[in-house]
Amino acid sequence: MARPLRFECPGAIYHIMARGDGGKVIFIEKEDHLHPLDLVKKGSKILVKKGSHAAAPIRRHGEFEAEKIVVKGLKQLGLVDEAGCLSPSRKGDPRKVALASVVKSHTSVGNEWLAVRLEMGHNRSVSRLIRQGNNDAKIKKLCAKLTKILPCED
Repeated sequence: MARPLRFECPGAIYHIMARGDGGKVIFIEKEDHLHPLDLVKKGSKILVKKGSHAAAPIRRHGEFEAEKIVVKGLKQLGLVDEAGCLSPSRKGDPRKVALASVVKSHTSVGNEWLAVRLEMGHNRSVSRLIRQGNNDAKIKKLCAKLTKILPCED
């Protein structure tokens, strides 16, 4: 029986294996040794997208982490009303774009989840807005502000 999945915990220390089954080499390219966490993130996104026995727990965990960031970010950016609901604003509001960009870069959620949760229209719009926001100084500044409030830094 496979062991249960491990999830990220604030302040936890993680060990990344240097060898695979039977001592086989995991990191073939020299560059892979430099950024092993990038490979882990990339691998988890592939699992969620393509599907596996672990995809559902990984997706739920990503959505849970994303929701924590969204709730804090919406409050920080003044995008919630008195009832705690998302206040009416444009789909491409720079504050929404910045929040979507930060969530996208720190979790495994997809554009569909972001489009629905932040009321940003179609999932392709989210992708386009984030791409455009990468060149906008105002959005970059908002992203930096939001990154400081993240519950768990990378």
